[in-house]
Amino acid sequence: VDTAGPAINLTNLNLSNIPAFSGVFVRAHFSDVPDFSTVTFPTSAISFENAFNGIDINSTSSNRTMDFTNITLKSTNFTGTFNSADFDTLILGNNVDFSSVTTVQSMFYYTGITDIKLPTNINLSSLTNAGTMFVGAPTISTCQVDNLIRSFRDTAYSNNLTFDDNSTITFDN
Repeated sequence: VDTAGPAINLTNLNLSNIPAFSGVFVRAHFSDVPDFSTVTFPTSAISFENAFNGIDINSTSSNRTMDFTNITLKSTNFTGTFNSADFDTLILGNNVDFSSVTTVQSMFYYTGITDIKLPTNINLSSLTNAGTMFVGAPTISTCQVDNLIRSFRDTAYSNNLTFDDNSTITFDN
């Protein structure tokens, strides 16, 4: 029998000197959502490759939301970050800085996250690889897709990006 334990206590965790946050929660299985609201990340951009790949939040509560609105986070790489993750809602607030991100390859590949909220001010100017970002991902709101398309156009238009839309993205209201 596979049982999930509580998420580790991250209260006031200072990660300001880490070189990367890659693979930290790969296939972690928790009974509640890790709380990042008081975690300090580096001010310089670091990799979040596969950071939450396959994480499973097996909560019986109605709150299966991973929320990054109250912290500052800057990344260079979101490859596979939420690949096959299983929880309800992901909120990447405006304090999540995408301006140094070069790849979002498979960021949400076959994710079980049913509600993805991206920063409204997302800057994709360094992006060179957006392929398969949403392959197999569930419904993403029209507002979120519009925001993403505008951001590609406004900040990454000259990057000659290939975006593989061979996905299951559907538009809702």
